[in-house]
Amino acid sequence: MEARLKSRLDALSRPGRTRYTLVLALTAWEEDFTSPTTGVDRVSVDATLTRPLDQDWQVHHVFAFSREASPGVTGAVAGFASLDHRLDRALTAWIAREATISRMDRSRPDTRVNTRSR
Repeated sequence: MEARLKSRLDALSRPGRTRYTLVLALTAWEEDFTSPTTGVDRVSVDATLTRPLDQDWQVHHVFAFSREASPGVTGAVAGFASLDHRLDRALTAWIAREATISRMDRSRPDTRVNTRSR
């Protein structure tokens, strides 16, 4: 996941464009057993996107996903692979959206407040 996100972030930060830094904190990666035959896989990540050259600009988002899975190694592996894919898509969309909003904010001469939080 780190390599995929790094390549996407590098694409946003190519020469002549604003540079971004993404900090991820994994806050949950767990499987809860709801019965002997079923479980729920969960992942939660705190994401912070910043622009190193603009210390006042920062956005934060918490991503949380869960899915039912069969308990045990096979269920956990399949469940977490699915959650990894969902998290990857959500992070990619969020980064692209925030970078677009960031570029629009920079083009407005009246914009004074760049710090945004969700």
